[in-house]
Amino acid sequence: MKTLLVAGMMAIAGLASAQNNATAPASATQKAAAPAQKKQITPEDRAIRVLRMMTVKAQLTDVQQAEVKQILIEREKAKEAAKANKETSKEVRKSTHASSDAKLKAAMSPDQWAKWEAFRAENKAKRAEKAKTEAPATPANPASEEDFY
Repeated sequence: MKTLLVAGMMAIAGLASAQNNATAPASATQKAAAPAQKKQITPEDRAIRVLRMMTVKAQLTDVQQAEVKQILIEREKAKEAAKANKETSKEVRKSTHASSDAKLKAAMSPDQWAKWEAFRAENKAKRAEKAKTEAPATPANPASEEDFY
């Protein structure tokens, strides 16, 4: 009776182990394949994503959407071109944003622009708060800190 019970338990354990082994390689393969399947977002896709947010947050009209879309696509293409030249990319990005912001401000009403600026400021604050909580505080000079490592 005991041998039957032990044999049954071993069979159940063997089946459970076989199921775990069968699923482990599949999940490992999926994890390895995930980065290769990541879609590269085009400048047009990024511009459309921002346009959707602007349409909702600032209540853009259809005419404004068309104008804003062109401004955003130009900005994203300029940012993409600046990525290749890493030395000047930060300066180019800042000047591109400044000029596109001026164009966007002209295309939108003052109320719409105020709503959009409030949304951007709110998101900036959220990102800053998230960065504070995620990044551990590292000392400026780790060698001088006793408990650093």
